[in-house]
Amino acid sequence: MGTTEDTRRRAFARDAARRLVDALRTLRQHPHHTVLCRTAVRRCVDAVRAATTQAPLRLQLGCGQAVVDGEPVFEFALHDAGFGALRTAGIGELVLPRGIDGTAVEHLIQALACATWSDDPDHDPAAAVCARVPEVHLRAAVPDQALDDDRPRADWWLLPPALPEERRLEASIERALHANLPARCARQVVADLDDPDAAAPELLEPVCAALLQRADLASVAWLLEQVQNHTGVPAATAATLLAAARAYCDDARLGDLLASAPTDRLLDLLALAIQLGDDVVDRLGRLAEARRHPLVGWLDELLGRR
Repeated sequence: MGTTEDTRRRAFARDAARRLVDALRTLRQHPHHTVLCRTAVRRCVDAVRAATTQAPLRLQLGCGQAVVDGEPVFEFALHDAGFGALRTAGIGELVLPRGIDGTAVEHLIQALACATWSDDPDHDPAAAVCARVPEVHLRAAVPDQALDDDRPRADWWLLPPALPEERRLEASIERALHANLPARCARQVVADLDDPDAAAPELLEPVCAALLQRADLASVAWLLEQVQNHTGVPAATAATLLAAARAYCDDARLGDLLASAPTDRLLDLLALAIQLGDDVVDRLGRLAEARRHPLVGWLDELLGRR
């Protein structure tokens, strides 16, 4: 009978393996969604470090499934990137050493995401992983782990790549995943303004500051619109929020946003500029002209400057 400590260690090991495949799939399926990828990688690093505190983490690759301590933890197809490519290349076990560094775990996730199978004899996914993460040991499959076409195996494909529209939905996805807590707080504080017993307008200033720190321009524009004429917001508070947003939108920051923002973020910037007044709208238009922004004509039309 195993001890409580053994049970705890196995639970940590299984969780680390699942977090590892979750991070791999997230990087493969949503490479442009930085919030999802960053969160998945962070959770994986934390889980792997917890699992390797006392002993190495050994992940055995069978025919279509990964096993930790004799228990299957996830399945994969032999044509999948990452574990499928390694298994097809003859790798039967990954060993993550005791006390592995978090940076090495991040490199492992990235290496697995890039490890694909090819008929090209010069393409070796196992060698690529070893070169990128020398701390992780790859061991060849033993004879009884050899691939057998008669054995059942997983037969599915990775999800199709994200559509171009996915990036335009990024802010909404973050809010839905509770990644954008300041935006949720802002909506709750505004909703509470209609209830005298729950209203807390003093919370609007720190919430607005948090939104500006996140550069959540759409939520800031929405918040300013909500508070300007709300009877539950003191005039001084509304003026303070407006002043903070105007100070945030100095020429340097407006220029940086114009240079780096995708089209959907430009719409958020325009909405905020309109809330901040005609002088900010005019500054934004002039900066776009000075920097020869490729969408300057479109921006001028939306801003009412032509």
